[in-house]
Amino acid sequence: MWTGRVLSVLENMAGTAGIDSKGFSKSLSVGKPPDSNMGDLSYPLFPFAKDFRKAPPALAGEIAGELGGEEAGVSVAGPYLNIRIDRAAAISRLLENIESFGDKWGSGDELTGRKVMVEFSSPNTNKPLHLGHLRNDILGESCARIIASRGADVQKVNLVNDRGVHICKSMLAYQKFGNGESPESLGVKSDRFVGDLYVKFSQWAKEDKSADEQAQAMLQAWE
Repeated sequence: MWTGRVLSVLENMAGTAGIDSKGFSKSLSVGKPPDSNMGDLSYPLFPFAKDFRKAPPALAGEIAGELGGEEAGVSVAGPYLNIRIDRAAAISRLLENIESFGDKWGSGDELTGRKVMVEFSSPNTNKPLHLGHLRNDILGESCARIIASRGADVQKVNLVNDRGVHICKSMLAYQKFGNGESPESLGVKSDRFVGDLYVKFSQWAKEDKSADEQAQAMLQAWE
């Protein structure tokens, strides 16, 4: 919102002065002040000094005046135009906007016609699932829904990575240390059972240099 307002003031000032403002939108950048006490947003006015033939601090002062000055949360620090956001007002406007649009809030059509694949969470098949995987599921699902809400045809994919040398390591460990046991006989989850075997392989490989070679040989035979 503030970037649009700053740009609008710059373009109006340019129009009054007979200045071409065609490239202003690309030149206007926003950052954060070095000190939070100075505001939340900071716009450097260096790129426009040549066009207006004014020093950046003077230009920043004029824009601040057009935007309402200190009462509106707008201040000047040298060549920078600083903005302090009224969080209560911003949240109020956001909630009103959400209530107005309902389920359509945040949706758009700029991605219509595009196909997007979102892969998640593709957990390691040799390790037990934990809360971290749930986090990745939430992030993946959220990204997929956000992209879909902008019009894209989203395909959600979960890669079941159950082939490869890492699987061979667990199988070798089972052959060597499994003793015919199973998740049921030990009373553990299957992912924990496989994960423990993978750990045993790693411990074995530290003692026996041929362990990795045996895993590679099993993979070649499997393929």
